[in-house]
Amino acid sequence: MLKEITASPMFGLAITCAAYGLAGFLKKKKDSLIFNPLVFSLVSICLFLSAAHISLEDYQKGGDLIHAMLSPVTCVLAITVYRRIKSLRRNMLPVIAGCAAGTVTAVISTVVLCRAFGMEEQMTMTILPRSVTGPFAIAVSEMIGGIPSITIACVSITGIMGLILSPYLMRILKMSDPAAAGVSLGTSCHALGTVRAIELGEEQAAMASLSMCLSGIVLVGIALFI
Repeated sequence: MLKEITASPMFGLAITCAAYGLAGFLKKKKDSLIFNPLVFSLVSICLFLSAAHISLEDYQKGGDLIHAMLSPVTCVLAITVYRRIKSLRRNMLPVIAGCAAGTVTAVISTVVLCRAFGMEEQMTMTILPRSVTGPFAIAVSEMIGGIPSITIACVSITGIMGLILSPYLMRILKMSDPAAAGVSLGTSCHALGTVRAIELGEEQAAMASLSMCLSGIVLVGIALFI
C-alpha cells in the first residue's frame, strides 16, 4: 500500500508543496536563513526521503510535474517585462552595462579561483557558466568542454546562495533603486534571483527577467573566445 502511494506522481507533488508551504509559514513567524523556502524545502525533503527509505525515482515522478510547469511559468515573466517596457527603455543602457559587467566579473572570478585551487581545466570549464540560467549554462558548458550535469549543480548552488544572501547584501549596500536591485539579482543568481525580484516588486521582476536573458547571451558571446 505504501509503495503504491509513494509511486504516485501526486506523492512527490504533495510533499514538495507541503514543504514549501511550511517554509513560507515559518518564515513569516521568524525571518531567518534557515526558513528560506527553497533551502528549507530542499533539506527537509531530502531528510524525509532518506528517513522513510523512499527512492528518488518515486519522488521524481511528482517532481517532473513541477519541472513541466517551468517553461510556461518562465513565459509568463514576459507579461511583467511588457508592463514595465517604458522603464526598460529608459534604463536599457545601464541594464546592458550591468549585465555585461556582472557576467564578465563572474567569469574572471571563477577562472581565477579555480586556478588558485589547482583545479583541472575541464572542471574549470564546468564551473565557469555557473552564474547564468540553466539552458544557457548547459549550452555553454557543452561548448567549452565542461560537464553539463555538474554545471547544473553549480548553477543551483549559485542561485541558492544568491537567494539567501541578496537581502542582506542589498541592506548593507543600501540598494534602494528598483532597477539596480532587479539587474543585480537577475545577473548574479539568474532564475532564483528573479524569484526574489518578483517578491520585491514588478519593476524589480521586469529588470531581473531581462537581465537573466541578457547575461546568458553575454556569456555565450564570451564562450566563443574561450
